[in-house]
Amino acid sequence: MKKSMKSYKKEIREFNVVDKETCDWCGKEVETPDRFMTNDFKLEFITGSCYPEGGDSLIKRVDLCFVCREKLLELLKSSGIDVIEEEYDW
Repeated sequence: MKKSMKSYKKEIREFNVVDKETCDWCGKEVETPDRFMTNDFKLEFITGSCYPEGGDSLIKRVDLCFVCREKLLELLKSSGIDVIEEEYDW
């Protein structure tokens, strides 16, 4: 039986995880729902170029708590902006 010519070593890798998120509007900590619920908010402005070989983009993001999201939603609607609501199951 042939022996493997590979040797192995154990590595410990560190990586960053989100510890807490703060609302960009009011400064309060954004509450994290339990692990089976989602309460996500995305407001992104993406600009850049996209070619078959690659491209680049600039993303501007806003993090808001639930209360400020509702305030923003009402502000958008009262300004005459149509907000599209979609429901989906997956």
